[in-house]
Amino acid sequence: MLRFLTALSLGLALVFTGIGLMLSRQWGWSEYASNQLYVIYGQLNNATVSPFFEVNAAGNSDPEPLMVRDGTLMALNCSPDGRTLAFLTVSGNLTVINQSGVIYNRALGQGYDALTTANNGTVAVTQKVYGIVRVISPNGSSLPAPPDHIAYDPIKITSAGDTLWSHTAQGGIKLLAPSGETTLTVAPSASSPVWLAGEQMFTFANANGSVDSTGGMVDSARQLVVPLHHSIIPNGLLSPDASVEVVRYVEGGSSHEQLYLVDPLTSQPKQQLTHDENFHIPICFLTFRPHMLTN
Repeated sequence: MLRFLTALSLGLALVFTGIGLMLSRQWGWSEYASNQLYVIYGQLNNATVSPFFEVNAAGNSDPEPLMVRDGTLMALNCSPDGRTLAFLTVSGNLTVINQSGVIYNRALGQGYDALTTANNGTVAVTQKVYGIVRVISPNGSSLPAPPDHIAYDPIKITSAGDTLWSHTAQGGIKLLAPSGETTLTVAPSASSPVWLAGEQMFTFANANGSVDSTGGMVDSARQLVVPLHHSIIPNGLLSPDASVEVVRYVEGGSSHEQLYLVDPLTSQPKQQLTHDENFHIPICFLTFRPHMLTN
């Protein structure tokens, strides 16, 4: 039976305690900890996210631009566990890499302008103007059918083939099984779903028309919504092991947003990552340096 879930506000102490227990015990995210951690982000220029950069989460180096040798980067995205990176060029060439090198390449043709990546290297590419979605894997490709005829944001896919569909205009999220069956619907005010490292749980934003937005986490049984304070979602992205979160923040006396790493449970700053006068969009965390895209 389709389950309808909605996020409710809870006291901060309860929220932080519950999330802390979930991350450190029940979900075992310590297995996704890495000695290397990079934040992939883009600069917002004229409503377009470009160019792209990587910066060491340790804060011991300056951001470095990401570029392809032949062509121009259109979009890129990391897998939830941070161990795989997929990038797409303007000409439509898709490349999926990990720390060891290239996993596979595909020539898709022009028009695709968004993508998301699963832990096993499966990629969902989208032509946002037309709402066309293709799922690409090392073994081929497929055209997933949307749950209805309403426009959706780029889908989020897992290694097992589960997909998250977020309504572009109306709001609301639907979780589809690999068979195409809708197994979960999240409240109409929900948006921006993100799979977490184990691909067994996802987060979402829940604006409800208020300034203090809330968010939530849905567990692997697809039956539980854990409300989160807005300082965690939708403003930031969690690292694969959930030890840090990257957020956009404007310091007093400044008119420009900078990227910071913060403690996800207290929102206390840990590290400033950018120091320039641009608008920054955090994209994902990566557990290796993408040498193929750096000078």
